[in-house]
Amino acid sequence: MAVSLGMNKKEFAQIYSEADSVLAESCRRTWWVMYITDAHIAGSTHMYPFRTSNIGITTDLPCEEEQYGRGAIPFPRSLEDYENREFLGEDETDFSSYAELIGLTRGIDRALSPGNTTDNQVYTTMSASSDTSVRAWCSLLSPNKRQLIRPDGSFDEVMFKAFFIMHTFAVEIHRPLSALTHSAIEYISHCAPLAPSGQLKCNNAKERDLHTDKCTQAINSIDELLALPTDMKTHSPFIICMIANVTIAHLSACRFIFFGDRRVKSREKIRLAMGTLKRLSERWKLAKRTYREIGIVARELLSLAKDPPARLGAVEPSVSDPISPAFPASDMLDFDFCDFFDADARGLTGAN
Repeated sequence: MAVSLGMNKKEFAQIYSEADSVLAESCRRTWWVMYITDAHIAGSTHMYPFRTSNIGITTDLPCEEEQYGRGAIPFPRSLEDYENREFLGEDETDFSSYAELIGLTRGIDRALSPGNTTDNQVYTTMSASSDTSVRAWCSLLSPNKRQLIRPDGSFDEVMFKAFFIMHTFAVEIHRPLSALTHSAIEYISHCAPLAPSGQLKCNNAKERDLHTDKCTQAINSIDELLALPTDMKTHSPFIICMIANVTIAHLSACRFIFFGDRRVKSREKIRLAMGTLKRLSERWKLAKRTYREIGIVARELLSLAKDPPARLGAVEPSVSDPISPAFPASDMLDFDFCDFFDADARGLTGAN
């Protein structure tokens, strides 16, 4: 419907805002919220590319949250400017946090354009493209966007979300090629993807170690984000599955590659993630269910830590259908946001 209305075009805000800058900004944000939500659904269902991937978009970029809140809307930056930001002058590269979130999402979107695949070469290329997109995004961030705590002490919640997505995505894309083995117990979690096809197994030890290192670095970065002074309950419920899947990968690391002091420290970080899920369960029923599911996974993986890996039920199925079992195997036009998150009245308030 949004596309049929032309909301993905910059002219939409110009035509329907009646020269009201706040209304025009609201029009732009409405489109971009739908685009970001579509990306979240793709991430939660592990189905790529996005439904909006091949739609032509010219909608201008949103301003800063504080500017929108005050109604002090600056002249909007264009998507074209952002896509060519590496060639702009130093005084032209300061984009809003929301624009940076959009830019990261579009970079991931392009990297995942081949879609779900069991072809090792295609997947490896997609993984490399993802690294390139994310690294490019990071390198082009203006200095004031690299720090989540602003000079005045306030917290940049939008950039927090962007970094959280970036590191979660790194775990998801690199884990199938890493030593963080998938175990059968993981699939008790509604958030978990299916185990990767055995065809994706990385037989080169050095390459496997590289993907493992990228996974563990991303896991550590998520742990650092969870320790920051953000009000997690105000974030989108899509963050629940992000935390779940990173925690499952962290548990796999504790089972297969972390030993001694590193494993002890990781247990503390896992407690932090579980505590975050418990806090989120005060608002979202999905978080309560996820907290229980990850607890079951953790007890299974950690209690069998001294057993040979073969007894753990490590899985390498041949995946013909890449869709997570938690979601219907139809196209995502039938995705019911509220039914999936099962939010009560309190859960519908304060989520952005």
